[in-house]
Amino acid sequence: MKTFRDLITRWPSVAEFARDIGVGYEAARKMRDRGNIDVEHWDTLIQAASARGIKLSTDQLHDMYRRHRGRQCAPNENRVRCVARDPTVAATNAWPTCALKFALRRPADGAGRV
Repeated sequence: MKTFRDLITRWPSVAEFARDIGVGYEAARKMRDRGNIDVEHWDTLIQAASARGIKLSTDQLHDMYRRHRGRQCAPNENRVRCVARDPTVAATNAWPTCALKFALRRPADGAGRV
């Protein structure tokens, strides 16, 4: 399983995939057609995959995302930042579009970043 499309086809149908991750059918179909699953769904996706006996980790999802976007990941133990192949993006210190959003979520107690 190297791509998001491969992952989605592990479900019996797009409708079941949509139901398992809590999105509408059209959103799930677009994920399959686009070959990408937005980071905001990854936690739910990992749980849904586990319930279906599919082994899936955040690292695997990140690798799929990198393949989808064609970017190289910067060495980082948390794997939360990516650097575009264009060095000017990295030089701006801006978060590239592939920065993993879940790393920016606040914990339940609202005490700052994770």
